[in-house]
Amino acid sequence: KSDIDIMVQTDLNRVWTVRWYMAGFSRVLRLRPNETKFSTTPWCAHFFFDETSSELGSVALRNRHQEIIDVHLAHLLSVACIIYDEKDVAEDLLVKNMWVKNFFRNVHGVYPVPDRRIVVSGFGKLCKSIFEIVHTPSRVEIFLKYVQLWIMPRELKEKALQEGNDVIVTDSLLKFHTTDRRREYAKIFFSHFEEFGKQIHQMEIEEEKLSLWQTQSSAEFLQ
Repeated sequence: KSDIDIMVQTDLNRVWTVRWYMAGFSRVLRLRPNETKFSTTPWCAHFFFDETSSELGSVALRNRHQEIIDVHLAHLLSVACIIYDEKDVAEDLLVKNMWVKNFFRNVHGVYPVPDRRIVVSGFGKLCKSIFEIVHTPSRVEIFLKYVQLWIMPRELKEKALQEGNDVIVTDSLLKFHTTDRRREYAKIFFSHFEEFGKQIHQMEIEEEKLSLWQTQSSAEFLQ
């Protein structure tokens, strides 16, 4: 059973704070994969980045020529459903990642109807303001960072030190993909793309033959 992947762009110096609360709430509500209780579809918050790291081509999978072949990340960005965007950063995110159009040319962002988007108003705004004031000092972010590093599974910390970008742990970007299948997805995508190209080429040859036959038939008719 699949889960819902959640990608979060935060304010500057807020990735550790945001991850702390998202992971905490998902743990309490048992919404993480293999812990689902109240929802039939678990969700997985595995990708956090602040405004300085929103150009995601820097962490995309590349070939030996340093060309981006990360069709998986491109697909995530192209179909991401924007559910909360108070500062209208979603459009800017697409602008910074124009490389996605190399895979999916008709990308314009997915914006659900207002009833399906999170809007903070009234008492919620007051709580949000108080929450932001409490977490303004940078030492709160630093404290939550070290707490999470302390309880983080050894597997993630070891992968973060290895070559590759399936697991990235920095102060501006957190990415946790312990099972990285992006190269496999890219291979499948480009193999299908190549096969499709061959079919198109064959169709063009058949159309050329048909056009030539029609021209010859017309010439014979006029004789």
